[in-house]
Amino acid sequence: MKIRIGDNLQNVLEADSLASRSVRAKLFSYFFIRGGVLMRNSKRCGFTLVELLVVISIIGMLAALLLPAVQAAREAARVATCTNSQKQLALAVNTMTATRDEYPGWNQRVYKSPNRNVQGTDNSTEDVFAGWVVPLLAPLDNMPLYEKFKEGLKNSDDTMILANQDYNGNPVVTALQILYCPSSGMERVPGGMSYIANCGIPDLNPKDVTYVFSDVLRPADPRGTSNGVFVDLVKAPAKVTSDSFRDGKTYTVLFTENIQARDWVDVQNLRGCKQTDGESLILENNQGFCWPVDYSKRDDRLNAADIPFAGTKEHSTVSGANAIPKWINMGKDNDVANLADNEYQYARPSANHVSIVVMAFADGSTRSVSTNMNQEILKKIMCPNDAKSDMRRDYREMTLDTSSL
Repeated sequence: MKIRIGDNLQNVLEADSLASRSVRAKLFSYFFIRGGVLMRNSKRCGFTLVELLVVISIIGMLAALLLPAVQAAREAARVATCTNSQKQLALAVNTMTATRDEYPGWNQRVYKSPNRNVQGTDNSTEDVFAGWVVPLLAPLDNMPLYEKFKEGLKNSDDTMILANQDYNGNPVVTALQILYCPSSGMERVPGGMSYIANCGIPDLNPKDVTYVFSDVLRPADPRGTSNGVFVDLVKAPAKVTSDSFRDGKTYTVLFTENIQARDWVDVQNLRGCKQTDGESLILENNQGFCWPVDYSKRDDRLNAADIPFAGTKEHSTVSGANAIPKWINMGKDNDVANLADNEYQYARPSANHVSIVVMAFADGSTRSVSTNMNQEILKKIMCPNDAKSDMRRDYREMTLDTSSL
C-alpha cells in the first residue's frame, strides 16, 4: 500500500486494518502528528536563540543563588582556621607557663652575650631581643628555631647571624602559617604575622606617674601588670604570672588579629638589637594592641582618662592621632607601609571577617567578638586585674558575661 505525505491519518489506519501492531508501531515511529495530519519528522540541527537565552538565564539565576552560600561557606572555613590558630597560640602560652610561671613579654632578651662590649653600659651588640613569638616557638613544635635564638643566633663557626641567612646561605626564619589568618589577605613572608598580643596601656604604667580620672585620683599600679598581659620584660621589672589574673582567665584576652600587623622579627636584623649601643629594637606597637580611645569624644576628653600613657617619657615625642590607638577596624584599608615606628594608631584589632574579630583568651578558649564592642569592655577584657587597673570605676566593678562581647 502506498502512503503519501499529507494523507489523512484516519484513512491510512482504515486501509491498514489488516496490518499487525508492529507495522503500525513502525509507522508511528516514522511519522508524528500535527493537527491530525501525518508529517515526516525532520531533524533539528540545534537550539534556537530563545532556548539558549532561557538556559543561560536559568544558569545565571542558579549561580546568583549559590554563590553567596559558597562564599559564606568558604569564609566560615577561614574563620575556623583563624580560630584554631589563635587557640594553638593560647595553648602554647599555657604550656609555657605550666613549666615556668612567667608570661612572655612583648619585649625580652632571649640571649645575653657574655661580651658586654658597649663602653660605659651593661649592653652588648651581641645580645638577642625578641617579641612574644620567640618564647612560644618551642611549645609550637619549632624547637630548632627557638634554640637558634636562645643560643645567640650563631653559625657553626661561632660568628653572629644578623640578616636572615646562615653560614650555608639557608634562611633562618621562614613564613610560619600558624601566625596568619587566611582571611587577612597578607602575603606569607618570613617573619610576618597577622596576630597580635594584648599589651594593655603602652609601656606599662610608669611607677612615677599618677593618672587623673574623672572619678578618682589614683596612683599607677606599682607592678604595672594590671592593664595588659604582655609587658616589657627588658626595661621594666614587672612580670605577669598566674597570680596576676585576679579576675580569672576566662575573660582576659591574650591574642587577636590585625591585618596591618608588622613583622614579629626584622629579617634584616634578626637579633633585634641596635648595632651601635646594644639597645632593643622591639616595638610594642608592632607586637600587640593597646587601649583604644573614644574618638567620638576625642575633642573634649583628650586627657589621661582616655590616654593614660600620654605625656610619659617614652611617648613625649608622639602627639595627636598618631599617639592614639584606633578603634577596632578603623583605617583597616589604609596603607601602613611608611608608618613611623612610634605611631600607635594601628595597634588595635582588625580583621576581614564579617562584623567580627577572633580573640583567644588566657584559659585557652576563643571567641568571635563583635567589631561594635564597647571600648570600655575591650579595655576590661585586656585587664587581668580590674581592681588595680586604670579603667573607669563603673567598669572596674562590672561583671562580664558572654553577652557583653
